[in-house]
Amino acid sequence: MPLLTLDIPNDDYIKETNASNITLEDLIEERFNDTNSRVVNFIREINLDVSSREQKDKDFFINRFREISQNCKNKFIGHGTRKFDINPPNNPSYRGYVCINENEIIKVINCQCDIGSDFMVLKEIAFQKYAEELSLDCNFKTPIISEYGKFEVTNEILMDDPLFKKFKFNCFWYFIMNKLAYNNLKTALKNINLDNNNNCEIISQKLQNLKNCLETKDLYHNDFHEENIFLDDQTFDIGLIDYGEAELYSTKFKNEWNYPCEHLKKIKSNIGGKRKTKKRKNKKTRKYNNKKTKKNKNKKMSKY
Repeated sequence: MPLLTLDIPNDDYIKETNASNITLEDLIEERFNDTNSRVVNFIREINLDVSSREQKDKDFFINRFREISQNCKNKFIGHGTRKFDINPPNNPSYRGYVCINENEIIKVINCQCDIGSDFMVLKEIAFQKYAEELSLDCNFKTPIISEYGKFEVTNEILMDDPLFKKFKFNCFWYFIMNKLAYNNLKTALKNINLDNNNNCEIISQKLQNLKNCLETKDLYHNDFHEENIFLDDQTFDIGLIDYGEAELYSTKFKNEWNYPCEHLKKIKSNIGGKRKTKKRKNKKTRKYNNKKTKKNKNKKMSKY
């Protein structure tokens, strides 16, 4: 089934979203055929839970985040600005951060304050909670979310408060989960003899069984790569993380994410390999190439 588009504005999110009267239920109806599925019910429950706690104490989540940050010693590892996959090119921007402690992981999504961003974060948490429910039937481990919250800060706080200076956007979602006891697939394969075809076939079959089991229950992970898959290198038990791309259907632009033995061996053979580095050109060559590049650019521009 193709990905349905959502009419979500890109600029001045708060004003335009309010003006367009888009609601969470509108987005649910656009995104999901089955508006009474388990995932959709999770989305509604989480949203209601966050809203009700905000109404009781508007500072509850920001105060809790300050406590969490202290425990984390403010060591949040972040990536650059990304886009939520809602309605290209009008996709809200966000940044993700992770803090990994001894026994838990704190994930922070710093985003713009609009209903589209809220929907995408709610969807990720909901799919992870659905995966928790399926973990026994599908024989895998996934981090269990123990706490989540959302709050908004003013521009003054964002600029002046030392805790928030590293962040870009005014809205914050966070969720706390346990760490899996395994390594990711890429790391775990270092310690496994894949020349033993029995080992290789067992791992390959377990991964395929997990994918099949989840998809028969309408959980398509859509990001089933070796850093989101975890593996116990002794028992070959499987773990799975990161449900940000998950849907009730397969997204057509994603890989098939299959792991036959040949692919597992290829992953292992690439571990620790030397990166190819380009030979540095001398100054004369660089200068000459720069001139050529400028000429080519001017030629291309002149066509328009």
